[in-house]
Order: sequence, then C-alpha cells, then structure tokens
Amino acid sequence: QYANPYGALYNWFAVDAGDLCPLGWHVPTGDEWGILKDELGGITSAGGKLKETGFEHWLDPNTGATNESGFTATGSGRRDNDGTFEIMMMNATFWGSTPGSIGGQGNNAILSHESVYFVGGSNISYWFETGMTVRCIKDSGSTSSKSQNNQVDIKKLEKIHQENSDLFFIGE
Repeated sequence: QYANPYGALYNWFAVDAGDLCPLGWHVPTGDEWGILKDELGGITSAGGKLKETGFEHWLDPNTGATNESGFTATGSGRRDNDGTFEIMMMNATFWGSTPGSIGGQGNNAILSHESVYFVGGSNISYWFETGMTVRCIKDSGSTSSKSQNNQVDIKKLEKIHQENSDLFFIGE
C-alpha cells in the first residue's frame, strides 16, 4: 500500500552497506544535503522548493510547496523502530550517508507538510533501525564513490532482501 507511490524505506544498515545506488551514484553526505539546502535558499525556504505540490501525497496545508527544484519529495513518512509506519503524508525523511551524533551536523533531511523548512537530523544509533527514504545523487566528474566491484546488482539486492527483510521496509 505504501510502496507505490512512496517507494521503499531503508534502515541505516542498508544505507551504510553502500549498495543502494547504481554505479556512478551515491547516497548524499551530510555536507551534500547542506549544499542543496543552501542552493535552494537556506533552512527557511529550501523545504518548499523540494516538496511536490498539492495534496495527493501531502496533508493540507503543504505549506510553501513549489517543487521549483524538480525533486518532487512526497510525504513518505517513516517506519519506526517498532515496525509501525508513521507520519505518512506529514513528513518526508531522507537518509544521508554520513554517521553523526546528537548536536552534530545534520546528516539527513526532513521536510514537513506544515512548513517550508529544510531540517537536518543526525544519524544517531537510535535511528539506525528506522526506515527512511533514500535518494541517490550522481557522482561528480571522475571522483566516483563506488568502484567497478561495487556496482549494484539487482539480483544480489533481491537475495539480501529475501535473507534479511529487516534491511528493507516496504509498506504493506
């Protein structure tokens, strides 16, 4: 029910394994989320520029949603540590690839239906089992974050999923 249109939700262990993105792409770091936020006008406006407009995938009021960036974030919510899906259509939560700590640099992104804010969170151990969205970004130039040996193999991902369903959270 949630997988389409929101997509899969992944826990930290799936993100940290480094196999979610295809060759030439990677899960953004905390610094890369920060660059995106700054390029879109900072914490007080970037969120609206990333969110899909309307109310098909967001609750009213979906404040400031313009999707000027073309990112088309939907209110995918998250899967909590206890297995419940929550904040559907209220928030979009995105993993970053950089581990963090309380009070540290925000390493993931959180968007809300009630504001235009772009909030960075920290990848602390409390959140490691939480299912959140992943967006891959293209590596720049020749500085690839993946080697030829680390190319994503869909069959391998399916096998990992079958062997350990705790890595992938797809709505029911």
